[in-house]
Amino acid sequence: MKSSLKEIIKLPFKPYWALRKKLRTVYMPRKYWNELHSSKNIDSLQRVGYKNRSEEENRAMYEKARQTFIDFCQAQGVVFSEMKVLEIGCGTGFYTDIIKNQGCKNYTGIDISRVTVKQLKEKYPNCKFKTLDAAKGKLKEKFDVIVMIDVTQHIVGEKKFVSAMKNIDQMLRPGGIFIVTSWLSEQIIQNRYYEVKRPLSCYKQAFADYKFSKPAAFRDKYIFSISKQG
Repeated sequence: MKSSLKEIIKLPFKPYWALRKKLRTVYMPRKYWNELHSSKNIDSLQRVGYKNRSEEENRAMYEKARQTFIDFCQAQGVVFSEMKVLEIGCGTGFYTDIIKNQGCKNYTGIDISRVTVKQLKEKYPNCKFKTLDAAKGKLKEKFDVIVMIDVTQHIVGEKKFVSAMKNIDQMLRPGGIFIVTSWLSEQIIQNRYYEVKRPLSCYKQAFADYKFSKPAAFRDKYIFSISKQG
């Protein structure tokens, strides 16, 4: 049935600027991270930290996180010098540097951004890096340790989250350990268009038969380990 002119006029109207704003906030991960990592030099922690704080403030917070990360890994029995390590979402290479300084000889890093992968290949020529979205694919290799710091909140959409966790499960060898950070909210909350807060139950559903450590405070989040039975 054809609509009358009066009915058409009554239809809700969205101005161009409102549609443009909506389009701007659609999260396209690969595009978002390529643009972000292209905007500043590789050593800038504003790329992955707090954009409303200075480089010095971000660096101070990250330096505190450095020791927390090292202490936590040691408490979990992780010996980087003896283990095959995968880092997911290596970003600026901050944790790449820590892991290498802990004596790691077998390190692989994956990131969704081809820009950061190119930069890290130049900065760490003895490490392996690959452009890969963990929600869409996995490596054929299996690892003793998988590290994923300040990353899972950027997996927007529960299907993608479940897919990423499944891929991690398949890349972790029996007896291996997955070290991850999360906000651990009481329920799933869309914090920003590119960020999601999740409860611990989301991880426990994805890794039902795994052993979980007690979450420890880590910057504005928590860090915890998920161990695969041998």
